[in-house]
Amino acid sequence: MKNVLIVAPQFSPSSYPPAHRVRYFTNHLEKLGWYPIVLSVEPEFLEESLDWEFAKIIPESLNIIRTKAFAYQWTRKLGIGDLGIRSFWFQWQMARTLCREKKIDLLFIPGPPWHTFLVGSLIKKEFNIPYVIDYIDPWVMSLGEEDPPWTKAYWYRKMALALEPYAVSSAAHITAVSEGTNEAVRKRYKNLKPHQFTAIPYGGEIADFDYIKVTPQNNPFFSPENEYFNIVYVGAMLPKGYETLKALFYALKDLKQTHPSHYERFRLFFIGTTYAPDVKQGLVEPMAIEMGLQDIVREYPQRIPFLDA
Repeated sequence: MKNVLIVAPQFSPSSYPPAHRVRYFTNHLEKLGWYPIVLSVEPEFLEESLDWEFAKIIPESLNIIRTKAFAYQWTRKLGIGDLGIRSFWFQWQMARTLCREKKIDLLFIPGPPWHTFLVGSLIKKEFNIPYVIDYIDPWVMSLGEEDPPWTKAYWYRKMALALEPYAVSSAAHITAVSEGTNEAVRKRYKNLKPHQFTAIPYGGEIADFDYIKVTPQNNPFFSPENEYFNIVYVGAMLPKGYETLKALFYALKDLKQTHPSHYERFRLFFIGTTYAPDVKQGLVEPMAIEMGLQDIVREYPQRIPFLDA
C-alpha cells in the first residue's frame, strides 16, 4: 500500500469545507490502495468555532499528525489571519520530517488555505516526491482586482498571483471541485495540458445520516410537523448567489400579490450565511425587508455545527 501525506491545516475539529473534503478522501483511500496520513494543526490554533460533535465521525484509526501555528490572537494584530500563512513553517518542517522518516509516495494538498500549496513545491524540490494540489476554491479571485492599492484585498490578490505559479508549475496533477475551477487555472497557465486536471465534485457520506439516526440533533429553528411549507438553505451566502436569491424573492413577491393564501404557507430559513464570528447583520434579511417578505423569511447568519445542519 502506498502512503499519501495530506497537508490539511484546516481539519477536524473544524467543520469548514476543507475538513469535509479531506474526510471524504480519507474515508475511501485505503480501498484504492492508499494509506492516508493527515498533517493538520492543533485545535487551539483554529480560529473558527470547534465542532466536537463532527469530530466524533472521524474514524479513530485515521493517522492524524498535528503541529503548532502562530496564534491568530497575535497575528490578527498584524492583519494576518490566514491559517495557511500562520501554520506554514510548522507544516513544512513536519512534512520534511515525515518524508525523511517514512516512505511518502505522494502529497495531496487541498486549498484553502492556499499558501499550503507551496509546501508541495518545497518538498518536491528537496525529496522529489510528487504532489497534487486540490482547489476547493480559486486562489486567484476577482476579489481585490478593482480595489485600491491601500486595501488588504488588493495585496492579498497580488500575493496570490505571485505565489500560485510556484505551486502550479511543479505539481504532478491538479484537481478541483469543478471543471470551471480547473478552467480558470488553465487560462492563467497556457503550458498546462487538459490531462493534468481532474474535476472531483463534493460528494456526501451515507454514514453521516446513519449517525444522525442514532444520535439525533436538535432543530431549534422550526418544527417539521408545523403547518408551513419550510424551505431551508444551510450555508454561506456568497456574492454569486444573490441573483438566484433575487429571482426566488421576486417569485414570492408575485405569489403574495396573486395568491396570498398560498404565500402565507411558506417559511424560508437561511442558516449559517456568513463565516464572520461576530455577526452584526444578516446577508439575506435586508433584501427580504426591501421586497416586503420579512413576514416569511428568517435568517440565522451564525454558522451552526455540521451535524445540526
